[in-house]
Amino acid sequence: EGIKLYLPRQHLIEIIKRGKTVINLDATPNILLTMMFPQTQFTNYEVEEYLTVTQVTNSLYTKSNIKARNYANLHKLNNALEVITQNAIFPVLFSHKEFDPKIESNLDNEKVFSVSNQKTRYGHFDYETRAFNGYSLADVLCIVGHYSHPISHLRALAQAVRNSTNRVEKNNPTSVLRPYWYRSQDGSGLGRWLQADPDPLVQELIKQSEYAIYTQAIGRGRAALRSPENPLRVYLLTATPIDSLPVDKLVRLSDITKTKPNKEKFYARRDELNAQRKQTAYRRVWEAIKRLLAEGKKITLDAIEKLS
Repeated sequence: EGIKLYLPRQHLIEIIKRGKTVINLDATPNILLTMMFPQTQFTNYEVEEYLTVTQVTNSLYTKSNIKARNYANLHKLNNALEVITQNAIFPVLFSHKEFDPKIESNLDNEKVFSVSNQKTRYGHFDYETRAFNGYSLADVLCIVGHYSHPISHLRALAQAVRNSTNRVEKNNPTSVLRPYWYRSQDGSGLGRWLQADPDPLVQELIKQSEYAIYTQAIGRGRAALRSPENPLRVYLLTATPIDSLPVDKLVRLSDITKTKPNKEKFYARRDELNAQRKQTAYRRVWEAIKRLLAEGKKITLDAIEKLS
């Protein structure tokens, strides 16, 4: 596959070296800036935004999770998206490109997002999520699934900034409790345990990457141009807690579709799968025993386990 090189934008570095003040207008500046340029100063300008954020807590809905079990979660997400977008004037949906039904390679693909509202526009992570004004009239904005820059890319950035190949003490816990920026009426909050990178700097880069992606995607809706009577409605269909992103309501996916879990169907399916697993295990054990008998070997649990 070769070696992937990340080269600095030398012309930008030369501008900074001229000794003049450089202003970088970015709502989500990278945390590595202060490591590369220690004199960097950040100034925040608070702007009133009118939006409501609803987030689901079922699952992270990673790309692999959406495709698991014959795309079972894709069907559930489509049901929720239908409810969310059906009466919208200008709905926008951000997600992974491979689930976009509008791109040419997916026109005959059923394993994509599907809603009846033909006005729905689609955007992709890390593409239309930045510097794009085409969705400023959206009344409903959905962000579906978990996304962060590839971990290999973030680790390469961390190593490059450290300017060293020396081993770094990786004392970060392997899992962390990350809180939602949410408070219920009684003042309580919620969080979610997530896997963490052992390198503290890489873990911070992961959190910053997630925050930048989702915040920039929401920014395409230009909530600052709305009014309290007509806010931008945002739906985060991922359970990933996003640091510094206030959430108005935490719900289950079934709360959106107004459906209740079918317990009878669940237990029937469970019993069916258990029966299938039992038959498969029985067949594999019996095949192992027959093979041991044919080879004249002693039948033991270890021998059966190795062959089955």
